[in-house]
Amino acid sequence: MGPSGTDTDPRNWKQCAWNNDDTSDIGLIKDCSFNKTKDDTALRVVYQGNLYLSGCGGCCKRWFITFNGAECSGPLPIDAVLWIGNTGENNHRPGFIEGYCNNIHKGKIRVGINIGNCKGYGNSNGQTGWNSVSRLIIEELPPTCLQGSPGLPGRNGVNGHNGSPGRDGRDGAKGEKGVTGTPGSLGAKGEMGASGTDTDHRNWKQCAWKSSDGRDIGLIKAC
Repeated sequence: MGPSGTDTDPRNWKQCAWNNDDTSDIGLIKDCSFNKTKDDTALRVVYQGNLYLSGCGGCCKRWFITFNGAECSGPLPIDAVLWIGNTGENNHRPGFIEGYCNNIHKGKIRVGINIGNCKGYGNSNGQTGWNSVSRLIIEELPPTCLQGSPGLPGRNGVNGHNGSPGRDGRDGAKGEKGVTGTPGSLGAKGEMGASGTDTDHRNWKQCAWKSSDGRDIGLIKAC
């Protein structure tokens, strides 16, 4: 039996949590420093916290994730919007924003939760984190599952014995074919190749799109 494979890389993740009522209408709410170890990995980001919009009618606020101050472009931004129709609405809602982002270089990354205005809407009264804990969860994920190295080939088997010579035929006639030799025994089984390096076999996929769907019943999107 080959030697045991090496341990997988430990999971690289971090959580930043805070308890603060932020009344900013535009700008960074909170960021969290994360050390990304590889260039070809993806980052999974989750924001959990309270979202609030009030004092206006037909207004909209947007919460979004940034990486070193820029939104995700691999493939699309990670965001959520909140719209209210009536000035008298005063509801504090639990918020959950999650997504995956590719094409981020390794090294120190500042991952932030931000608030801003929705496209096509003016400024309005937003609030983040009312009377509860907010958190950012960041995790580095491998792009694919890698295969281990192939094992070493087995040794060649022992050659079979030569067959007995054929009998002489009559003059002018072709001699009979000699008796076929017995097959050689099978060679010994080759040694087992070294185990490949294990990876974090996480099977994941993200489907993202940016469109407004006005249907009241039926499938919106399949992945």
